[in-house]
Amino acid sequence: MQIERQWTLLKSLPDHRNPKTTEQLWHIVKAAGHDVSKRTVERDMEQLVSLYFPIGQRTDGRTNYWYWEHDAKMWIPGITDDEALTLYMAERNLRTLLPEESMQRLAPYFTVARERLETQPKSIRPWTKKFRLISSGLYREQPSIPPDVLRVVRDALLRDSQITFSVWGYVGDPTVSVLVSPLAIIQHDNALYLVFSRAKTHVPEHIRLSDIGTAAISLYKFDGPEDFNPDLYIKSGALTARSDLPIPIGDWIEFSGVFSSHVGELVNRTPLSKNHWCYPEGDEHVRIKAIIRFTSELIDWLLSLGPDVQVSQPASLRRYIADRVTQAAALYAGEDVNEVPQYTKRWFDEWKSMLLKCNKCDWHGKVDKSVVEPVDTSSATSGEFRCPKCSHLLLNVDYSASQEEMLANWNTLNASAKKVILSNPERLERMKEDRLKFPSELPDLQYSLNYLTWKLDWGRDGEVTYSIWQGIRFIWVQLAEWGGYAEFVRIADIIRERYGYRIVDIKPTPEALGFLVGDDPKGKQEIEHARRMLKTTKGSTNK
Repeated sequence: MQIERQWTLLKSLPDHRNPKTTEQLWHIVKAAGHDVSKRTVERDMEQLVSLYFPIGQRTDGRTNYWYWEHDAKMWIPGITDDEALTLYMAERNLRTLLPEESMQRLAPYFTVARERLETQPKSIRPWTKKFRLISSGLYREQPSIPPDVLRVVRDALLRDSQITFSVWGYVGDPTVSVLVSPLAIIQHDNALYLVFSRAKTHVPEHIRLSDIGTAAISLYKFDGPEDFNPDLYIKSGALTARSDLPIPIGDWIEFSGVFSSHVGELVNRTPLSKNHWCYPEGDEHVRIKAIIRFTSELIDWLLSLGPDVQVSQPASLRRYIADRVTQAAALYAGEDVNEVPQYTKRWFDEWKSMLLKCNKCDWHGKVDKSVVEPVDTSSATSGEFRCPKCSHLLLNVDYSASQEEMLANWNTLNASAKKVILSNPERLERMKEDRLKFPSELPDLQYSLNYLTWKLDWGRDGEVTYSIWQGIRFIWVQLAEWGGYAEFVRIADIIRERYGYRIVDIKPTPEALGFLVGDDPKGKQEIEHARRMLKTTKGSTNK
């Protein structure tokens, strides 16, 4: 009985972001048929911790919270080679599809699978060197979904509850609070959509989960259509509906088109449908006919083939493709690839405030620097600005430069260029060696000020560091990392261990916060979570 009860507890433990109280675990154990006291559950947990399970514990007043440690490995008893291979293949296939939080929840199982496959006899190459997955689609970054939003939506769907959510506004603040009944979660490519109905309307709608800023469970009961069918919603084309398409999404069409032989061969290997026919059309082309559903993906695929396809039927689809191709050709027609710019500047020259005058028309004005500056200076070699009136090439800015030139003009660099310099291997090695490792490295505190300040400091040599202060007293300094919010979280844990309840917050300056977050939207959430954990710290001060 004790083994069964403790196994139930191990399976019920959440990760470190959503700890469960002893009372919550007690209710789970009772629901599983174990009639024991809450104190027995607490003793079970203490025993499991003592058996070297990577279980974390946090105490808030008289309440104990339990969770798996950050990098805990889940033990899967009796996993076979076939099961391990299946998990390994699933990890490779799902990596670009599932949200990051979902992948993190599955990570312990994937780790066990990899370890199983790697422990083959030395005479046999491990499976991890025998399997690879290549996606045929365009790689795109996964949209960031706040973990709390995904948890609330998932719980509401499981319990048929209503939720209230707010949509991100254009200025970065949640706006427009809506009360809805969640109906389903649908994954399309690497984006997750919530299908819902508003109170009393029963009309299905959808929104990307990444567009939701905040979400909370409502006390109101489910008010959506009981007969909602997600498969029918997908077939209706609601997720990919576009106003410019020539045929309603989801309609069956009799498609016919002439393809280049090499494209036709690929299409024949993976037919468009079960009703698929192919005929030779001269020496270098084939005609393919198929009865298929019309989708926006069909349009995008046909346009991506360019001159390797000529659509014949339906006539409306042929006209649409022809119009789009003609419009695309017009965008490139007449441009001289060897066109000489009217002005040429280096990226550190004074060009951002230049007043330009076009030699081909009467336009004059200032440079729109957002058009000229590349997002990623590590790969871009130049940027250009054209006359808004006649498209004449007015300015070309050269972004190629040596590291010495970049350091000499450090204050004019954008964040991407600074990131390139700060990520050189030698600096990263120094950063690893010099970073804070143990609580004992931090000094004792002499003042009553119960928060620390996290600053960003730029050196004259182009070096950048983080420094931590208690008022005017220096506490710690180390090399800074662009987008290094994980380092903030790690150091906050060390500070919590060193000072306990004497420090309730670490406040990054605005410049330091922007540098810590970098270009990862979840960075701010991780930093705020680490700061909240400091505020809930209870216990004695570690000397």
